[in-house]
Order: sequence, then structure tokens, then C-alpha cells
Amino acid sequence: MNYLTFFTFLVFILGVAVGSFLNVVILRQGIGKGRRKRSICLSCGGKLNSRDLVPILSFFWLKGRCRFCKSKISWQYPLVEIFTGVLFSLSFWSVHLMSPTSFAIVNFLFLSAIFSVLVIIFVYDLRHKIISDWSVIVLGVLAFSRLVFLNWGNLAGSNFLLNLLSGFTVALPFFLFWLLSRGRWMGLGDAKLMLGLGWFLGWSLWLPATVLAFWIGAIVSVSLILAKHINIVAKKFAIFIRLPKIGLKTEIPFAPFLIFSALFSFLFNFNVLGAISRFLL
Repeated sequence: MNYLTFFTFLVFILGVAVGSFLNVVILRQGIGKGRRKRSICLSCGGKLNSRDLVPILSFFWLKGRCRFCKSKISWQYPLVEIFTGVLFSLSFWSVHLMSPTSFAIVNFLFLSAIFSVLVIIFVYDLRHKIISDWSVIVLGVLAFSRLVFLNWGNLAGSNFLLNLLSGFTVALPFFLFWLLSRGRWMGLGDAKLMLGLGWFLGWSLWLPATVLAFWIGAIVSVSLILAKHINIVAKKFAIFIRLPKIGLKTEIPFAPFLIFSALFSFLFNFNVLGAISRFLL
């Protein structure tokens, strides 16, 4: 095992531990409760000890059920922990070749903090269809601070000014969608989210990532609508298939699509518009 593999593994473990904490933030934000000294099962109130709280491992050791009342434990817990670990590892790989080392370390810390906030927004909006103000404020501060850090010494340069402008440029259409539709087409939280994502992605990636998000959102929405009709046909033929109920008026959270597209575009430097143009040419 070389040093790079070893440090990647350590970073993954760190991300898994942070993911466990993010689950707590998401859960307690969702139920509107403050800090609690001990973790408990939300079904029976049983107090959880250390063997119940080991990230990833405890879920599978307990077979996805509470040790006391045997109620099901949400798959959110291990998935968030694994996903955060993967994001931290990819973040480490994206900066390890940078020099000097101190620069790479600070950039890694910024990216890890930004990814952590994005995980919270992703899961919370998926579950509750709400983007909390505090999360987009923290994201904006982190993304702006990282932008300043990366361009320190050349804050009057065109690169910094374009990347700074990208946040406002991408947030403005979302704000107008919200304003003109009075919240029917899109929530104000999406516009706030895009301000931070624009600063995070920079001028070269904000448009491709946004386009990719709309395409993925459209594909998923159409697929769910088709799934509804498949469910109706299945019931007529007495075939039991439980699929989500969705229609043209069903509210679908858009932040998860935006975040997934932003992360994919950033981590893999993927420009969907450039890829299509190269394919056509």
C-alpha cells in the first residue's frame, strides 16, 4: 500500500465519521429538536450506546433494525456516511497534486466543508422539500471564502471577477423563476443555493452543471410519471408493484439535481455542453 492509497483510506474514514455527524444534523433539523445528550431510537426511545453508533458497521451488524424494538432503521444513515466518505476521498484526490502542500491542505478543508453542507441540503430537501436558510448562508460563505483564497494576490484579475460574477449570474434566473411564478415553478431556496454553487463551480462550469441538472430532473420526473401509469396497468392485471405516486402537479425537490450535477461536474471536470459539441462535431 503506497502513501497515496493509505491517506485516501484515512480520508475516507474521516468522511464516514463526518457523515455520521451530518446524519445527526439532518435528523435533528428535521424534527425541530435541539441537542440531546444521548442518542435514542425515535421509535421506542431506547438509549443507544457506542456499539449502536459505529458508522456503517452498526447498521449492518444490527441488520437495519433497532436493537430494542426491532423497528427498521433508515438506509439514509449508511448511505450518507458512505457518500460523504467518497466525497472526501475524491476531494483529496483532486487536490493532492497541488503545490505547495499547505495550499492543497487548505483547499481540501474548504472542499470538505462545502461537500458536507451540500450533503445536508441534498438529503434534507429530498426528505422535506425545504432548503434551510442557515445551510445556504454557510455554503455561500464557504464558497466565497474559497474563491478569495484561490485567487489571493490577484483579486483584481479577470479570473476572480468572472468567477465572482458567476454566482450572481446563475442565481438571477432562479430568482426570476421564483418571483414571476410566485413560488409555483421554483422555490426561493433554489436561487439562494445557486449563489453559492455558482461561486463554487466558477465561470466555466456553472452553465453546463445547471443544464445537466435540468436534463436529469426532466428524465427523473418523466420516469416517475411513467412509473405511475405502469403501476395502474399492473393493478388491473393483479400484479403487485408498489411505485411512487406522482403527477404533473406533484412537487419534486430540485436541489438534489442541482447538487448532484454540481458535484459531478466539479469532481470530474465534466462539461456536458462541451461533450455534446465534441460528439456532434
